Amino acid sequence: IDPDARAAVYGEIHRYMYDNPSFIYLYYPNVFEVVNSAVQNYKPRAAEDYYLKEVFLASSN
Repeated sequence: IDPDARAAVYGEIHRYMYDNPSFIYLYYPNVFEVVNSAVQNYKPRAAEDYYLKEVFLASSN
């Protein structure tokens, strides 16, 4: 890889990150999640987004 081209790409990335900073949360609220025992494979996530593709209900047999 051409070092000058690489430096230019990194410069663009740094400029973008400078112009569009990430969010920094100054606090994290206390959150309680309650899940029925029939719900299986649910994993709470710190960002409070939900990935439910692998979540299922256990059979009652």
